[in-house]
Amino acid sequence: MKNLSIITIILSIITFSSCEEDVDFVVGCMDSEALNYNSSATEDDNSCEFASLSVSELILGDWNLDSSSLNMIFPEDIVELLMMMSLMMTPEEFEDEVGFPMPSSSAEWDDFAVNGISQDLDISGVLTITSSIFSINDDQDGITELEYQLVNENTIEFLNPAEEVNFDHFIIDELNETNLVLTTSFQVEEEEMIIDVLQKMYFSK
Repeated sequence: MKNLSIITIILSIITFSSCEEDVDFVVGCMDSEALNYNSSATEDDNSCEFASLSVSELILGDWNLDSSSLNMIFPEDIVELLMMMSLMMTPEEFEDEVGFPMPSSSAEWDDFAVNGISQDLDISGVLTITSSIFSINDDQDGITELEYQLVNENTIEFLNPAEEVNFDHFIIDELNETNLVLTTSFQVEEEEMIIDVLQKMYFSK
């Protein structure tokens, strides 16, 4: 009787081990939200792939304005006038007269003619973007709400440009889950002179 019990136990262990060995071992993605989810996988192999968010989804939320810069590009005749002035002035006199450093070489004048002068803006605030509204809350002008539409993957067009802002669109230079870089261009009139302005703003979450 005792021998029979021992044999029964041994046979049970062998049978259990055999059942374990029969279980399929499948490697794959085990995240049910992934595009390549494998419901049969028994071990995750870190191969999960997820759908990328669209621009219209990524752009939503509150964005903190980290920095902003302006490039002021002058008309060709004004550039020529400034070059003539530089021949009759010292660098100190030139900067006192026009408000920015005098280019000191042909290469610097060429760069000035193309890119104008650049300056950093001391502004801060929060940009809140919903599916249809840009809400700009800055420390200088308060809250400005602009209705917008995405013309394409990198162009934002405002449907009701406000009088207090010069721009009517933004170009998306960079966009991901934590960073947003927007550029816009417009013209301003200074002393009967039309100046092209390029403004770039850097945001983060």
